[in-house]
Amino acid sequence: MPAAKDLPTLHEAQQVKEDGKQTHRLAPKTRDVYNRHIEQARTWLRSHYAADGTLTVANHPDNGSEIYHKPAFRNVFEVHPNECSDQALSIYLGWKGFAEEKPSGQSTIDGIRAVFKMMWDEASVMWQPYS
Repeated sequence: MPAAKDLPTLHEAQQVKEDGKQTHRLAPKTRDVYNRHIEQARTWLRSHYAADGTLTVANHPDNGSEIYHKPAFRNVFEVHPNECSDQALSIYLGWKGFAEEKPSGQSTIDGIRAVFKMMWDEASVMWQPYS
């Protein structure tokens, strides 16, 4: 058994735990999944626009679709969030979980939310998609 002086302190043990979490979060397979979630959301967003950039979603104020007509909506899933990003992510997650042809499970929805939260939280440190 190691001597007490050779055992890690609580702070050191917590740091090892955090380092492990960061390592796992940035594992190649995790990066691939995160990048795929971001690209799928951006593809969904692009599907709302015709080739000429014209919005294809009708405006029905009663059902909350006015957000689609805000200029910032086109850029909601970029590295830096805008005033429409949180509401657009909510719409997208609802669509993924309930309306998509093959609805996603809760863990997928949680993962999508987590990657956008991480990206937007880290936007101030110049976050880029993982390579």
